[in-house]
Amino acid sequence: MHLRLRALAVMDPRLWASVGLAALVACGGTAKPPAASTASAPHPSLPSPAFLDLIPADTAYAYMVIDPVDHGGVKSYLRRHEIAAALAGMKDYFSQHRSDMSTQPLVARLLLAAMSEADGDLASLGIDPSPRLAIWGMGLLPVARFELADGAKFRAFAERVFQRAGVHPTEETFQGTRYWLIEDSVDVVVAVIGDEVALSVFPPASKTAILPYVLGEKRPQRSLADVHALAEIQTAAGFEHPNLLGFINFVRAAEAFTTKDRGIHNGVWPGAQLFHDPACAREVPALFETMPRLIFGWEHHDADHISARIVLETRPDITERLARMVAAVPGLSTKATEGTAAAMGIGVDVGEVLDFIA
Repeated sequence: MHLRLRALAVMDPRLWASVGLAALVACGGTAKPPAASTASAPHPSLPSPAFLDLIPADTAYAYMVIDPVDHGGVKSYLRRHEIAAALAGMKDYFSQHRSDMSTQPLVARLLLAAMSEADGDLASLGIDPSPRLAIWGMGLLPVARFELADGAKFRAFAERVFQRAGVHPTEETFQGTRYWLIEDSVDVVVAVIGDEVALSVFPPASKTAILPYVLGEKRPQRSLADVHALAEIQTAAGFEHPNLLGFINFVRAAEAFTTKDRGIHNGVWPGAQLFHDPACAREVPALFETMPRLIFGWEHHDADHISARIVLETRPDITERLARMVAAVPGLSTKATEGTAAAMGIGVDVGEVLDFIA
C-alpha cells in the first residue's frame, strides 16, 4: 500500500494478503519468499550509515532512519494537523503520574523520567533533533543506536534520568568501552560511544551473549551492509529516495522463537518449550511463508503531508491472484480530504474477491 498521510492511498497488490489471512495460512508449506520487485532501481545516492555493519543480515526486524529527517518540516506538519497538541497531552498525562513512578516497571520508569527531563531544546540535552538511528533485533532482543549532538551533555542528561527514575546503575567497562548497567527483572544497557548512544533491553541470562554486539565490540558474521539490504528493500517496495526504512521478517522471527539453541535468548521465554518440538519448529515458520515480510518507510515530508508506504509481501502465487482484485479508488484525486491528518482509500474488485475466497 502506498499511503500518503493527507489524502491518498494507492493499492499495492501485495498488501491484499491481509484479506482473508486466516484462510491463506497453512501448515507444511515449503514456498520461498517472493523475489524482489523491480519497480524501482536503487537510487545512486542512497545513504549507507555505519550502523548497517552492526545489524545481522538475518535480523527479524529493523527500523532505520538512514537520512536525517527535516525536523522543522515534521514539526510544522504535526502542528498543522493538531497532532502536536495530542502528543503534548500525552506528555502532560505522564507528568501527572510522576508520583506513581516507583510502582512502574523499570523500562516505564526510565521513559517517564526521560520525558520529564526532556522539557527543553533537544540539543541542550546532547541529542541531535534529526539523527540517523536504528532499532534492530539480535535474535528478537532489541538493540538501538542513534546519533548525538554532544556526548558529554547526553551523559549528564542520562544521569538525571536515572536519578529521577530512582534507579542506581553500575558503570562497567567491556573491552575498553564504558557503559551503564541497570539490573532488574530485565537488564538495561546504555553506552555513549563517540557521537552515538547504544541501548538494549534483555533478560539477565542473555547479557554475556548480547553485550559485545550492543557495544559494537563484536560484529555479526554477515551484516545488512554485506548483503546490500537497503537497496534490496528500496527496490522491493518501490521507494525512490527514502529517509526511513524498516521491515519485519515474520519467518525469521518464528525461527528465532522456535530454535532449540537459546544463545542470545537465554531466559527470554523458558515456558515456551512447546515450540521447541521438532515438528513445531518446522511448522511455525512455515505458517508465515505465505506472508514472509512487511516493509515500511517514508520518503517525503513537509508542512502539508508525509508520504509513506507499507508493503506486505506474499507468496508469488498469492500475489498473482491478489493483483486481479485491484480497482480504481473513486475520488482519490479530489480535494475532499484536504487538511485532514490522515485519509485512506481502497479500491476492490468485489467479483475477484468472491472468486478468490471461493
